[in-house]
Amino acid sequence: MNASEQLSILILEDNPSDSFLIEQMLASSELPIQKIYISERLDEGIALIKQHEVNLVLSDLSLPDSFGLDT
Repeated sequence: MNASEQLSILILEDNPSDSFLIEQMLASSELPIQKIYISERLDEGIALIKQHEVNLVLSDLSLPDSFGLDT
């Protein structure tokens, strides 16, 4: 990734309030963000990663379909 490249970020979080807060914090940052994806389940997040180029994943370690280091 070069300095001018836009970031695509995946937020894996099953709590809508938390994912909204993270999304707002990222949007107000100075990061060059192209797209923010949000998924509440690990399997959906993996599907998103396979469909789109994602540069960064921010993950809750306690999701409905995964827990702890398995996430």
